[in-house]
Amino acid sequence: MSSNSRRIASYNLIMHRRALLDMIQKWTSPSLLEQQECLPTWLTNEVTVHKIADPEDGSVELDAQSKLVSTMSHPQSSSRTRISAESVSSSVSSGLSTNSSTSRYNFLQVQWADWGPPISRWFQLNETQGWEISVSNGQRYAFSDPNPRDRGKLMVSVADFNPHNFRRNAETMTRLRSGEGENNGSSDNNEEEGEKGGFEILDHKGVFSEEVYMGLKCVVYRAPDEYDFGAVMMDEQRLLGVKLNRDGLTESIKVLYIG
Repeated sequence: MSSNSRRIASYNLIMHRRALLDMIQKWTSPSLLEQQECLPTWLTNEVTVHKIADPEDGSVELDAQSKLVSTMSHPQSSSRTRISAESVSSSVSSGLSTNSSTSRYNFLQVQWADWGPPISRWFQLNETQGWEISVSNGQRYAFSDPNPRDRGKLMVSVADFNPHNFRRNAETMTRLRSGEGENNGSSDNNEEEGEKGGFEILDHKGVFSEEVYMGLKCVVYRAPDEYDFGAVMMDEQRLLGVKLNRDGLTESIKVLYIG
């Protein structure tokens, strides 16, 4: 994924941990690597490790440096990661003994569109305060949006990524649309302006040079009031809204119960 450097914006990227591990296993599986000539570019990194030993106190320090040395459609070797020792050297300076070794590693460069959208969701951060209020706990993520009528106030929300809660909320919304049940007003789907093939489309207003698809579903619960918090902390049941004074010190703390 590429970005448009003329526009500056900050985002938090939320990913499903188990799905991410499954995706890594998929892209590194031997069966897929056998078809590597059909896969994207392979990158070769050169890693140099310096081992510095002090004979006086017996301490050992390691310093590693990595740089990209080449790209290719697929490596000559069929292995996913190829390690080859390029050089080994040693020296003695100021009483310190230094050993250096250089190795090369091959790894796949997989495009974001091939693996990221189904397991991710993006949240744009408020330029002045959003980065301070962003926090997660378990399968929940707290974020804020500025009140368009009063930029000094924030609308605080919690996104719940628990799939059971999302399915239950979807069933409730279906009943409401068909005239059954009652809306308690406590939850809302975090829908963006567009949707394509089951994926929502992030309205990034040209920040990225391509459309950003999001497949990770959630339910968004919005706090009923507006606040002037400078920071928020969260546990399994509570949001702690911290109001700061002009010196950046804590002035007051408000507790919001989220259940």
